[in-house]
Amino acid sequence: MKDKYDVVIIGAGIGGLVCGCYLAKAGLKVLIVEKNDKPGGYCSSFERDGYRFDVGVIGLENCSRNNILGRIMEDLHLDINLNRINPSEVLVLPHYEIPIWNNLRKTIKEFKKAFPLDSKQIENFFIFLKKTSYQSLYAKFKTYTLQNLLNSYFRNEKLKAVFKLISALLGQFSPIVSALPSLIMYKGFFFDGGYYPQGGMQSFIESLLRCFIQHRGKILLSSKVKKILIENNTVKGIILDTKEIINSKLVISACDVRQLYFKLMDKRYLPKGVIYKIYKLFPSLAPFMVFLKLKKRLKLKYNAKYWYTTSYSIDKILEKLYKCEYAVSKDLISISIPSLYDNTLNMVNGESICILTLAQYMNKSYWDKNKEKIAKEIIKKCKKIIDNLTNKIIDMEVATPFTYYKFTLNYRGAAYGWVYTPNHVINSIFLTQRTPVKNLFLIGQWSFQGFGASRVALSAYSVANMVINSFGNFRKEK
Repeated sequence: MKDKYDVVIIGAGIGGLVCGCYLAKAGLKVLIVEKNDKPGGYCSSFERDGYRFDVGVIGLENCSRNNILGRIMEDLHLDINLNRINPSEVLVLPHYEIPIWNNLRKTIKEFKKAFPLDSKQIENFFIFLKKTSYQSLYAKFKTYTLQNLLNSYFRNEKLKAVFKLISALLGQFSPIVSALPSLIMYKGFFFDGGYYPQGGMQSFIESLLRCFIQHRGKILLSSKVKKILIENNTVKGIILDTKEIINSKLVISACDVRQLYFKLMDKRYLPKGVIYKIYKLFPSLAPFMVFLKLKKRLKLKYNAKYWYTTSYSIDKILEKLYKCEYAVSKDLISISIPSLYDNTLNMVNGESICILTLAQYMNKSYWDKNKEKIAKEIIKKCKKIIDNLTNKIIDMEVATPFTYYKFTLNYRGAAYGWVYTPNHVINSIFLTQRTPVKNLFLIGQWSFQGFGASRVALSAYSVANMVINSFGNFRKEK
């Protein structure tokens, strides 16, 4: 491949594709390089005997026209149909079941019904969350932990546990982590969530890919980047593991930053301050997922995504997991049933189920020995949501943190970027999208606070605009 590109993007997940679409649409010559044989990353899907499963991300938020994914879909004219699940989520605790409806007043009513003595605090919290801008959240709560935030609004520990459950399944240990990522997530979760692409998450990725190719973008699958080419502290392109050199004016990395900085680059281009930040930042926990094929259709009270905990002591559950007292949490579980959200996925007379919990990174031999036993224990915990689940299973497949590491090359299989504390926020100990190397940029959860596909897409949109606005300088030099 002798052509010189304007931009090479490493990684064809949602971030790489969104960024690539905007740049190609602006007339730049763009190549996306992806190590796997299909695009998508955590937003991809796979199929087994007519059952379709989503790899990691199951559903989208912030898809209305006033929010980031909605604006992106409109800007790029994506040909994708979204189903909106209602209720979108159901929060299940030992004595409570709280559905999250697309109507905010209805959701608030559910909270008040569960916690009548806390009605005023519930109302105040949701009004504050709805009316406060992201900028104001940062200004007011940059010194707060998630625990500080919840303490400032609620006294009831069981009510706090409801909000902690949502954050905990993203690895957010409330006494330590910054309140800001959870506040950002709550906005999408409560006000504009529950969207599911018709055909599964892969169909959303395919719509981005069609847009990218339509604007003459090129994608190289099953190709691994071995090195970033740098001369005089300026990017010159990449080298593939086949030793092929691809020249480009800019490189945008959507891959793990440790992978980028410590394996794809020469460390002499990294200032000590950047290395210091990387070692001061701690990666999130990794997913442990169980994919089930069921032989019968399910009839549930709500066709929604379920968030379930067996205990109100959510902080203790996470603390033990972070201290490696066990490898997998069996008391914090998310259950998604894509075939209930989208009738087009009903290719067989059964259901596809994705069960998610959190885990520490362990080596391959540990998971080979223990993963099936752990998966069966987690399935038993799900009986409160799906009665007699064990007897409905045809087949099971398990993805461990080691699986996700091999698939994404994310450090320790981490799915949610860094775990930020108030100290990180106050002292700006986080990585920026501009790197110390000229014309090398970062996108994704490693350089952008917040969780989920919409935040990754926003990071990609942000960098695309930086590049488009600055590209006139290249043309002048030329």
